[in-house]
Amino acid sequence: MRTRMIWIVALVASAPFAFAWFALAARTVIRAPMDERSLEVSVDNVAAFGLIAGTECTPALTRCMVYDDSGGGATYAVTARNRSCWDARLIDSYSAEVVPPSELSGCVRLWQWSVL
Repeated sequence: MRTRMIWIVALVASAPFAFAWFALAARTVIRAPMDERSLEVSVDNVAAFGLIAGTECTPALTRCMVYDDSGGGATYAVTARNRSCWDARLIDSYSAEVVPPSELSGCVRLWQWSVL
């Protein structure tokens, strides 16, 4: 009976650590299928032109507009490498403050979250 109680306590005590490990793995390692919203979040995480920037992608997942803090932004042509990874090439820049990178690449993760 005592051994059983020790195992139960050990399992309950290790649950938060197991969840934290899974959350970090889902954020950095585990990939998910790409859809319009997940691609927008993934591109926004990679581009990050500012704190209040945003991203809008076409439903066909071929173009994304990344906005910056000044109200400008950049348009990228997106190419899917596989069901969750993508490459983007700069088509046009509308930004007055930031010089956007000419190429971006990344993958859609299972849990896409950030501190900010």
